[in-house]
Amino acid sequence: MAILMGIVVVLLVWLPLHGCAMGPTPSSLSTIKDLRNGEKPGSYVAHGFGEIDGNFYTNSRDAFVLNYERGYRTFEVDLVLLQDGSAFCAYDGAESMYGLDKPFTETTAAELPGRLCLGKYTPLTGSDLLDLINEYTDACFLLDTKRTA
Repeated sequence: MAILMGIVVVLLVWLPLHGCAMGPTPSSLSTIKDLRNGEKPGSYVAHGFGEIDGNFYTNSRDAFVLNYERGYRTFEVDLVLLQDGSAFCAYDGAESMYGLDKPFTETTAAELPGRLCLGKYTPLTGSDLLDLINEYTDACFLLDTKRTA
């Protein structure tokens, strides 16, 4: 829990200092319509790091890189708290996407290496997320933290 709170505090201080505006975003339907009409995605939020191969909410490194290359600069990422207190980038309730047969709240970070999201996308730990933030300095990250009792 302390690690997740530390990440949240660091990002709440870091994001505004690096020019990340946190205002309202257009709906998904208007986003798709505008993008089909040639509008650049820079003013939109890529939820769960954006769509990849028709899949949404993978919160994967692969989805982030693909959507960054598409022009997105604002990314929403879902964070779940694991049993050992570490953070993992995943949509709450999506354990089956990682081949898990138990809730994230009963899973430790030690159980995740080697697992892929939907069998092909690289998942991210809280530490991996911080590495992305340091590597992609012009991207903004919005954290959607999940806390399941």
